[in-house]
Amino acid sequence: MTADLRLRRYRPTDFAPCLAIFDSNTPKYFAAHERADFAQFLQTTTEPYFVVTRDADRQGESKATEQIIGCGGYFLRDGGTVAGFSWGMVAHEYHGIGAGRFLMMARLQRICQETTAQS
Repeated sequence: MTADLRLRRYRPTDFAPCLAIFDSNTPKYFAAHERADFAQFLQTTTEPYFVVTRDADRQGESKATEQIIGCGGYFLRDGGTVAGFSWGMVAHEYHGIGAGRFLMMARLQRICQETTAQS
């Protein structure tokens, strides 16, 4: 199932789908009051942030459309030598298919390729 997953940079048009993913994980994984913090993060972040997509076939359409099923990023501290994950989540209905693992591994790969952070 993870073969059809892709990672791309977050765009402002991804705001509503990312909030929907957050909502699908509330209250089990996030508290409702954290939503405003996440929304502000999405609107102001300068840190690398990504979305996980898959093709979603829609009835009556000749081609597949992109569906956002997860999001997450990373941050750098201590002059770029320390990296960490930020706001990683997968839509509740896609838990258990490997999308979270895909997001984690993709972010680790980006950190290794794009930064000087050490393990």
